[in-house]
Amino acid sequence: MWIKEPNFPLGESFNDKLNFVFKRDNIYVMDNHLAASWCWMNCIDIGAVHNLFHIDRHYDLLHFPNTVQTQIVDVGIQLNSLTLNEYVALRQPMAGSPDAALFRWDNYIGNLNLVYPNLFGFKYFAAHNEGTPLNNFIDNEYEIKDLTTNVEYWMSQRENKWILNLDIDYFLQTQRKENIKCLQMNTLSNFAKI
Repeated sequence: MWIKEPNFPLGESFNDKLNFVFKRDNIYVMDNHLAASWCWMNCIDIGAVHNLFHIDRHYDLLHFPNTVQTQIVDVGIQLNSLTLNEYVALRQPMAGSPDAALFRWDNYIGNLNLVYPNLFGFKYFAAHNEGTPLNNFIDNEYEIKDLTTNVEYWMSQRENKWILNLDIDYFLQTQRKENIKCLQMNTLSNFAKI
């Protein structure tokens, strides 16, 4: 089911443009990771602890403690009660320039952790060391060669439900502004079956 139906041609999503979000059961597909935490809030119990497995080229752990405190926590905004449009419209005031999106593709995990500090239990990451990790946030970090055979096992060893957060850019390399596959399609297919 479409939550946000795309208009064609699709525009570049970058920091704060979201072209589409599609949901099937508890799986969401989107063109911009900025909507990921909104999707999670709409299908999990935010009062329960959930483990996180983040598979992405980037850490997505930037965060803005002061802004999250003043724009969300202090005014009592409940992220799980916002519509997608309301969530995307949350802004971060910027001195001397237009406001920026509060939840972007590079900060949605860090910001969500500020709003719900007890949401995440174990936090597993597979990233290519791009971006800035939060101090003492990541419990385990894994290599690409280990994912296809071990993800299911690692997740079965922990209590709590899991959020599996997958960005396709983890499986691609960018050279001269062109994406190049770094895994064969059958490896990607096998991983998708997990």
